[in-house]
Amino acid sequence: MVLSCDDTDSCSIHWKDTGEQSFGISRYSYQFCHAYFEYPDVSFFKGNEQGLGVFQPSELAKFLLIIVGALTGMHLSEIRIYDAEHLYKNPVKMIWPFVYTFIFVTSLAFFVFLSVRDMSPIIISCIFLTCCIWKIVPNPDQTKSRLFEWICRGGISVFCMIAMAFIIYIYNVPESLPPIIPQKDRILVWTNPALYPHSGEQVIKSMTIAGLGGWFGATGSWFGNNHAAMTVPMIQNDFVGAFIIYRWGGLLATLLLVIQICYMTAFFKTAQQIDSEECYGGFDRRRMKFVFCMMIYGFAWMTGIQWLISWSNVLGLFPVMGQPMTWISQANSHLIFFALPSLAFVMIARQGGMGVRL
Repeated sequence: MVLSCDDTDSCSIHWKDTGEQSFGISRYSYQFCHAYFEYPDVSFFKGNEQGLGVFQPSELAKFLLIIVGALTGMHLSEIRIYDAEHLYKNPVKMIWPFVYTFIFVTSLAFFVFLSVRDMSPIIISCIFLTCCIWKIVPNPDQTKSRLFEWICRGGISVFCMIAMAFIIYIYNVPESLPPIIPQKDRILVWTNPALYPHSGEQVIKSMTIAGLGGWFGATGSWFGNNHAAMTVPMIQNDFVGAFIIYRWGGLLATLLLVIQICYMTAFFKTAQQIDSEECYGGFDRRRMKFVFCMMIYGFAWMTGIQWLISWSNVLGLFPVMGQPMTWISQANSHLIFFALPSLAFVMIARQGGMGVRL
């Protein structure tokens, strides 16, 4: 593939049957995967939900999945804008080199998620990928046909409705799940914790502690003891929400939830302004703008899902998933490999790194 641009920022794509594109993408895939996935493979045999030693490889895998998703979206968008005619004549040939790379990297990321024996990163990533596809599929203004967009968004809508119906069915008939389902006991506990006092000890204690907190906290003082709260396993990580409610009450927990919503809103607003801003400086800058926009959208989606799971751990809204609450939990890998880099990207954009004027 050869991309040529003139002084007016008008670009066109020319295809050559030299295998150059496939080789370049394959080489990128190999270097990307070799740099990271060589180490986490060991955790498939020795890892658990806490990761491999003090390192949680799934956090870095989530971050890299966002990057690869943004880059793939950028390439697909370029093809639809600058070479729509060839795309509709031979869509498989045009998009396959990018799509197979994305599928390959996503499969390896899912392998890392399975290596730590926790299904929650896979669920988070599937929701993220659904949101990512929803954002990428709209056709550019230069394209007359909207058939592809309608098919993709219609398919996503049908898929979401089927998934919701399946979740409702499983909640009402949990015994219908086959024994091979990973972490089936957590789904059974979710449907009725009282029937599984041993497996559901963590959930029962968490909800009990949260109930004791009430609206104003159970200690009578912000500096009282935490003995009851500390009986909940993993209280400092996955169930830190129960500690907050017990210690400071539901009012402060509600305030924290409002702050988290504002945090996510700032991410979405930044991405939206990057997407809508006029971009000057040539083709490369437009590409960077698209990647930044998609990455910040991805960080917002991932962070929102992360917080939803963290609160659901405490309140029993979903089956227990080993996911920390960003910025609150004691989760070093999550902070280093996901939370801090995502905040850094947004701060760069808001300071004018992408021409965003706020």
